[in-house]
Amino acid sequence: MVKAVVFDRLGNERASHECPMPLRRPEPLWIEHDMEQLCEMVKLCLGKVAAQLGDQRQEIAGIGITSTGDGTWIIDQAGNPVRCGILWCDGRAGKVVERLHAQGIAQRAFDICGTSVASRPAPLAARERADVTRASPRYLSRQRLVVL
Repeated sequence: MVKAVVFDRLGNERASHECPMPLRRPEPLWIEHDMEQLCEMVKLCLGKVAAQLGDQRQEIAGIGITSTGDGTWIIDQAGNPVRCGILWCDGRAGKVVERLHAQGIAQRAFDICGTSVASRPAPLAARERADVTRASPRYLSRQRLVVL
């Protein structure tokens, strides 16, 4: 789901719009977003809330962009996506997570930082990235920035 919401300075909601964002599942346990489609949905939602505001859109003081969960998005030199974004709930790192739990590393990490090791924790994103780029060298040659 992609959602845009406008609040006034008192915290009152002034406009909102949301669009469904389909998940890609090209392999078992893989969960991805088409990055170009995601950008289009963001632009659509922002346009819809701007239209709802009409002339009042001139009063907007700022725009914040956020997401839920972690993910891995690989961007090229021109700012374009190199591949689909890997979502936080993607399970391709499941065997690594199982090993971390079996070795007690997951519990030690939780004791230190209070965050549990889930199916796709942020620290495993680098490994995912390496696995993805090894499998498809064309991604590695085009990447400029990896957003985790």
